[in-house]
Amino acid sequence: MSIFDTKPPSIDRDKLNFFLENNYDFLKNKISSSEKLNSERDYNLKIFTKDKKKFVVKISNSSENIKILKLQDSILSYLSHQPIKENIPQIMHGKINTIYDINNKKCYIRILSFLEGDMFADKQNNDELCLNLAIFLGNLSLSLKDFKNSSAKRVFIWDSSNINWIKQKINLFEDKNKLKVFSAVLKSYESNFENIKDNLRYSVIHGDSNNYNIVVKENKVVGLLDYGDVVYAPTVCELSVALAYSLMNCDDIIKRCLMMVRAYNDVFPLKKNEIKSISTLIASRLLITVTMAMTQKIKYPENKYLTISEKDAWKLLYKLTKISLDEITNLLLDNNHER
Repeated sequence: MSIFDTKPPSIDRDKLNFFLENNYDFLKNKISSSEKLNSERDYNLKIFTKDKKKFVVKISNSSENIKILKLQDSILSYLSHQPIKENIPQIMHGKINTIYDINNKKCYIRILSFLEGDMFADKQNNDELCLNLAIFLGNLSLSLKDFKNSSAKRVFIWDSSNINWIKQKINLFEDKNKLKVFSAVLKSYESNFENIKDNLRYSVIHGDSNNYNIVVKENKVVGLLDYGDVVYAPTVCELSVALAYSLMNCDDIIKRCLMMVRAYNDVFPLKKNEIKSISTLIASRLLITVTMAMTQKIKYPENKYLTISEKDAWKLLYKLTKISLDEITNLLLDNNHER
């Protein structure tokens, strides 16, 4: 079974605290309290220590491949030596340990430092913050352009550059307007993206800069969380994923889109084909979002986090397709020049 078909771990909090205090010297007799964090497929916990420190305990889905966890640690370790290191969680666990959940399923446990700040989702979605996010992601792409790890070359559902699998899910939607949007995005993907896909620059990307993975302070990005979606993909996907969420609930999506692409482009210069792919990749990410929300809420109706972006994603898809993805592409090309 895949990680998307397996429930997140069920954890006895007292037994977990005992395990932590007896396996990690920096936590020995120091845990004072803990707080469960939202997660799509894992079990995440923020722990507080008696000496006023905070850490994030990440317990993997029982179907997770340890190679992917090692990939996450590898990219975190690599970024800890890059200029953006202050914005990246630090690895605290040393080695990846094994733990069993309440149902005796084998999981893996990791511990990261806690990054202080507010969630992007909890702050006003304003242009200044989105501009800073685009600059941050440009620097992230610069930092990762030479990072290599064979485990990142994988087929992954959330990869917006590879959505052919989604055609089989069209029967999930009955609403005529939604079906129209669904078809429009697939048409754009097949006509405007697949023919240039192989000509794009590829690199390992974070791949999930959604509103709940970005830590901010005073309209500035100070942290990027959750490296579980790391994948080898077109580098421009890093920007397009962020745009998919930053354009939600935005009054002037064209203005913001142009601004963010320009800011990213100033830091990490884009090629013409990369600029041409952005609008389709934004829509592709949104299509994955609404499709996964429909699929997962049937399996796990109690987990509201799985559908947290569904309504906003549909609203944005309607806006994008009403303007037309081709028109947005033309505006982006006019507003940016190949470096």
